[in-house]
Amino acid sequence: MGLDVFSLKGKHIVIVGASSGLGRATAVACAECGANVSICARREKKLKEVSKLLPSGNHGYASLM
Repeated sequence: MGLDVFSLKGKHIVIVGASSGLGRATAVACAECGANVSICARREKKLKEVSKLLPSGNHGYASLM
């Protein structure tokens, strides 16, 4: 039985400030590790762009403006 220490399957992660920079990179990395990601930021247009980078899953975004 192997241990995948980077697996986030079954986890739901909320990331604030996900429209650029570290927030964006964190959102993509968490989604690639299997997490369902909810991303939040002020710039809705940028959030839509980030949401397209996420692999398939149960992801969502919300603009906080």
